Amino acid sequence: MDFEIFAVHMIDALTVLAAATDGTWLSRDGGANWKLVDPTGLMFEIAFRNGLAIVGGRLGIIFSTDLENWDSATDSPTDIIDVGFAGDDVIWAMGASDMFRSTDGGKNWVRFIDGSSLKAFAFAEEN
Repeated sequence: MDFEIFAVHMIDALTVLAAATDGTWLSRDGGANWKLVDPTGLMFEIAFRNGLAIVGGRLGIIFSTDLENWDSATDSPTDIIDVGFAGDDVIWAMGASDMFRSTDGGKNWVRFIDGSSLKAFAFAEEN
């Protein structure tokens, strides 16, 4: 592999997603072999919950339910540097200067906060 990896997410003991300079990579054998599953380009962050994978990067947000086939979000924000779930269908994304929210599993996004001074965000699960 001749690229730089920005984020890695373990789906299970053998399945791994990687966000990299040339797209999104998948390994189903614990990292021994890798397959480029989406060549969208510079990707920075990965979130996964209940079978839904979200990957954000320079050109926007992509999502998948099988890790092999990826779709682009409608009106996807660009320059995404962080993504995180706040529920099964509620996902937040932090761009270079704004925050965005999806309430339909990542298919559609709306600008929610002018985050010009934000550097990071995190969510805690309620018990």
